[in-house]
Amino acid sequence: MPFTVLHPKFNRYSLDVKENYVNGLLPQQLEALQSLEEWFQQPNPRNPAVVSMPTGSGKTGILCCLPFTLGGIGLQPSLDNNNFPTGVPRYRFDRPVLVIAPGVQIADQLQQQIHRDPFLVCRQIIPDQFKRDVLPKVHRINQAGDLQNVRFLGEQDVVLANAQKFRGAWENGLPNDMFRLVIVDEAHHYPAPTWSRIVEKFQQHALVVFVTATPYRMDGQFVVDEGAFAYHLSLQSAVERRIIRQTDLDLLRFQPNRENNVSEDEIYRRVLERVNQKQQNKNRAHPLPNKIAHMAMAITKSTKEAAKVENLWNEAWGEGSALSYYSELSDNEKKQRMGRIRNNQVKLIVVVAMLLEGFDHPPVSIAAILTNIESAPKFAQFIGRAQRISRSQATLEDQAIHADIVSHEYYDRQEENYRRFISEELIGINDEQ
Repeated sequence: MPFTVLHPKFNRYSLDVKENYVNGLLPQQLEALQSLEEWFQQPNPRNPAVVSMPTGSGKTGILCCLPFTLGGIGLQPSLDNNNFPTGVPRYRFDRPVLVIAPGVQIADQLQQQIHRDPFLVCRQIIPDQFKRDVLPKVHRINQAGDLQNVRFLGEQDVVLANAQKFRGAWENGLPNDMFRLVIVDEAHHYPAPTWSRIVEKFQQHALVVFVTATPYRMDGQFVVDEGAFAYHLSLQSAVERRIIRQTDLDLLRFQPNRENNVSEDEIYRRVLERVNQKQQNKNRAHPLPNKIAHMAMAITKSTKEAAKVENLWNEAWGEGSALSYYSELSDNEKKQRMGRIRNNQVKLIVVVAMLLEGFDHPPVSIAAILTNIESAPKFAQFIGRAQRISRSQATLEDQAIHADIVSHEYYDRQEENYRRFISEELIGINDEQ
């Protein structure tokens, strides 16, 4: 009697998980996963593969599903529905998946959606009663020393880290075949030296998938020279298919002969007045599902300026209707403020360098730029906060709701940033970081 080989988790449950994709995933997520599956089914697939999708189109859900998708290649359903799949998987996930995020905010979101408030359970791809068995074990790298604990890491299903944890001398502590899949989120940060070292270390023994909203440099070159698109959803297509909102730029101009007399505080007031006007018009003419009010997010150059913008708004339109959110706040204060944001208790969120990536809250439909954003990718990440479409069960928001970007010509690069955003020429030679 032959022995039964018990496949690792991502192989063992792959076909069951994939069976529920149709009801739990959005069409573009299904397309991307199917494209990646076909990509890595080729006899000699190019490695790495690149998935390019605009901000707000569902990249995180793809990351949560991808190990199960690739784990099912080569397997067949059991003739007995109560047994695990049979066959030999092309990619045996007997070692962990490494997910690399560029910063703490995105790593937090990924940990939330993979493990703490799992995307796969929320979308009923994994039934709640089976989540203990099927959901991956996730370990978050909190300090560089965690990378030396090879035995412990090898017992995980997913190892999640932001790239900064890989600075310093870490290569000798980890074997080259430590991981079976490496997923690089927000891949426009590649090929910064740290990211390059990570990929070069593991790609001979692991599949590598880059996920990005910004696939091209300003000179037209591909962001990952050795890779190619496994799936590319263009900005125009995403807007036409109502996956994300269309964007409109409202750039305020100097009044004639006033250029030398207008202070930046006055520019703040003008932009905020326009934001408030747009907010009121949207709430009246194009309310969001469930009558949730439209929210705005403003970016400033410093915490001092953020506090100033917060005060200007609160003085004009109600105490407490704006709040600022930045890295210097205590963890407890961040938690309290994020609770107010998630509960739609504010009209304006003022940020400095936080919430540019990895923050999704569909009531935000207006992005106000009150500083010089020098990097086109950062510009795209910021205005992407206003592009996510709000859904109430199966109901989409009014098609007339656009993502409004409001700024002033005083911040002189924003018109060019917007042009590059629309054309998807987002990554300049000097923008990589």
